[in-house]
Amino acid sequence: MTLRLPALICALVLALAAPAAATTAEAMLAAVNAARTAEGLTPLTLDSRLNAAACRQARDLAGRALHDVEALSHQGRDGSTLADRLRDAGYAFRTAAENLAAGVADPGETAGLWLASEGHRRNMLNPAFGQAGAAYLGPRVSPGGNRQGAMDVWVLVLAAPSGGGADSSAAKNPRDCAG
Repeated sequence: MTLRLPALICALVLALAAPAAATTAEAMLAAVNAARTAEGLTPLTLDSRLNAAACRQARDLAGRALHDVEALSHQGRDGSTLADRLRDAGYAFRTAAENLAAGVADPGETAGLWLASEGHRRNMLNPAFGQAGAAYLGPRVSPGGNRQGAMDVWVLVLAAPSGGGADSSAAKNPRDCAG
């Protein structure tokens, strides 16, 4: 698939103009779906179990006091893999992938960085995926407004369930990740 840059830019601008009430996961999903739609792909649906798996890894990464993007890892400090986190969240999957990012707070900018990376782009535009979950954790801020601890961390989980594993609570109850 070739990138249709004008369509992608327009789609990302529209995604960023989403209502302020959107959750972090919904904002990231809008940015990812803008890219998918620009490529003629079916939009992903939000799944709360995938949000939970993404949140677990975001908390793990934030707990590592990341100060360097190179410290990102798909393996949890407890040795868990994406497959472990999905199983623990109750999501039976046929295929899945995980994108990680650090140092950027904006969901549209983060999605743009992933689109510029061959492997991350392949994950986001994989037509086999029908569902996603996302989590964002920002650095802690002191009462005086100074940043402390870890940098901004994003985790995007994309998956296809094995069988009819749709999560009916996904659209009704998307949850943001809280540290």
